[in-house]
Amino acid sequence: MKLLRFSFGLLVSCVFAGAASSMPPDAAVPTDTTSSASLFIETNGVALSKFPSHSRLKASVQIGLTSKHAPVSWVAASNAAWLTVTQSGETGQILTLTANPAGLPTDTVNSALVTVKTGAAVTPASTATITVSFWAGSTDPQLMAFSGQAVAMATNPVTPWVYMSTGSSIINVFNVYDGQLVTTFKHVAPTVGQMVVSSDGSELFAVDTTNYRIVELNAATGKTIKTFDLTGPIQSDFSFAYARPAGKATLFAPGQAAIDVATGAKISAPLSNGGGGFYDPLIQATPDGAILVILERGLDPASLYSYEVAQSGGGNLTISQINSAGIVGENCQAMAINKTASMVYPACGAPYEFDVYDAKTLLQIQTLPAEPYPNNAVIDSDGYFVGGINGLYEADDVFVYNPAGYSLGNVPTTTYSYGEGQGSNLLVTSGDSLRVISATAAVYNADQTLMFRNLPP
Repeated sequence: MKLLRFSFGLLVSCVFAGAASSMPPDAAVPTDTTSSASLFIETNGVALSKFPSHSRLKASVQIGLTSKHAPVSWVAASNAAWLTVTQSGETGQILTLTANPAGLPTDTVNSALVTVKTGAAVTPASTATITVSFWAGSTDPQLMAFSGQAVAMATNPVTPWVYMSTGSSIINVFNVYDGQLVTTFKHVAPTVGQMVVSSDGSELFAVDTTNYRIVELNAATGKTIKTFDLTGPIQSDFSFAYARPAGKATLFAPGQAAIDVATGAKISAPLSNGGGGFYDPLIQATPDGAILVILERGLDPASLYSYEVAQSGGGNLTISQINSAGIVGENCQAMAINKTASMVYPACGAPYEFDVYDAKTLLQIQTLPAEPYPNNAVIDSDGYFVGGINGLYEADDVFVYNPAGYSLGNVPTTTYSYGEGQGSNLLVTSGDSLRVISATAAVYNADQTLMFRNLPP
C-alpha cells in the first residue's frame, strides 16, 4: 500500500512593505489583537483516493489568517458523511480530513465541502471553505500512452482531471487515472496557451494568445465566466500565476499589472525588472501571493528575479523586487516554487541536475541528480519536487525528491519518450500525487504521445 503522504498548508507571515513600513520581509511584526481576523486556508482544495494497491485517505491542512494576528479559535464541519474532519482548533493548527470509502460508488467523483468558521468570540465572524473530492478506483491505474496534442497542461487539485491545450480553440479534459477523454471545452479562444487552475479547483484560467487576454472558465463545464485584458503583444508561451494575497484570488504575469479575479480590476503597477523587460519569462507564486519568482528562459546563463507582494490600501498591491541573479543553469524551460518560497527549482538543460535556490537570496542551496536534459519542474500536493527531463535514450525521465533532497524514486521512460523525448514544461501531477502526466516533445515527431504514469509509491 502506498504510504499516506500529507499536504501541510504552511501559514506564511508577510510584512507589508507599504509607505508606513520599511522593515525587511523577515522582520518581526507586532501581533494585532484588535482588528478583525480573517481566515486563510492555503490548501483549500484536496483530492483523496483509494485503489486496490494505493490509497490516500487522509490529508492535513493548516488553518491560518490573512494577516498577523493573535491565534483565534475555529470550528469545522463537513457536508458529506464519508468525510470526517477535525472539529475545532486554533489558527496555526492542523485540520485533518479523513475519507471513509465504505459504500461509496466506484470510479466516480464524490464531492464534499468543509466549512471552517471562527469561534463565537471572534467578531466579526470569518468563514473559509475546503473543497474535497474522493475517487474509489475499482482497479489500479496503469501506464496509458496514446496519440494526442498538447502545448500546455494543467491539473485540477481537487477532481481527477487534466486539461490539455492543443494550441487551437479547444481544451481537452482527460481523466488522470485511465486517460479517458472526459469532455472538450470548445470555442475557448482562437489560440489557447498556458493554463492555471484555481486552488479550490473551481476555475480554469487560459491565455488567449490571439486577443491578448486571460479567459476565466468554470473548471467543470468550460463555460466562460469573464475575460481579463492584457497589455499586448504577448508570446505564444505567455506565463502567468494564480495566488491569493489576503485571501483574494489574483493573477500575476511579467510585464502586466496584477489582476483581481473577482472584479477584473488591475491592482498594481506592471511587474517589471526595472530595465528593458524580461526575456521569455516564466512566473511562479507562493499560494498566498507573498513571493513571486520569474525565470528568464533560454538564456546562458539563466536569470532569476524575486519579488515581495504587499497590501498597499484600497485593495491595491505593491510589488517590490527583492533580488535578481544569474544562475548556473542554461536553456531553462520550467520552474517550481514551494509554499514557503524557501526552495525554487528551475529545470535547465545544463548542467544535468536540478539546482535548488532560496527565493529571497537566490543562492543555490541544493543540487539534485538528474540526466540530460532537465526541462520540467512541479511541486506535487505532498510538497515533493517532481522533475522531468527530455530523456532521449535514458532509462528514466521523471525524478522525485523530498524537501530534504532525498530521492523518492524515478519513473521509467515509455517507449515513446525514450525515442522522442519529453516536451518542455509539459508535465503535471494529479491532485492526489499518485499520477504524473506528460507528453512527448513535438520537435521530434509532430504526432505527440500523451503519457499517464504512476509516481513512485
